[in-house]
Amino acid sequence: MQAQRCNARGLQHVEQQEYPEAEEAFRAALEADLFYPAAHNNLGLVLLQQKRFYDAAWEFQFAMKLAPRSAEPRSNLGLVMEHVGRLDEAEGYYKDALSIEPENVAVMGHLARVYVKTQKQPAELETLLKDLALRSEGEDWQVWARQQLLKLGRPVEDE
Repeated sequence: MQAQRCNARGLQHVEQQEYPEAEEAFRAALEADLFYPAAHNNLGLVLLQQKRFYDAAWEFQFAMKLAPRSAEPRSNLGLVMEHVGRLDEAEGYYKDALSIEPENVAVMGHLARVYVKTQKQPAELETLLKDLALRSEGEDWQVWARQQLLKLGRPVEDE
């Protein structure tokens, strides 16, 4: 109960972009319950925001162990690997996250972005980009996916 309250307080600080206060709240949540995966994941996101990649990765790995069927910490660990240039590892984490949540548009976007960065063009890239272009609620992903499809010579038609 205390851990959940502290975690909620941390999320409020994140919304206000008050990252030191958010970190403090998430750490308080973990003092109340060390095995609370959401607090580890959220702390990892704050640390990632501060470019504290090693610490963020540790938190995401801990969250993965505590919540083995959750896609979010895997995707977030993929973000860390992508930020530090370990794109093959990022790809693996994104694929793992998609195997848990195959409809997760954000993870589709992250995986497609890694394919584009590495200039890989697996068969699934076109499918990922089309899904992003047609299903994403965020205009940024839609525009980016359409641009990538045009570069591949496969413009998407609205359905």
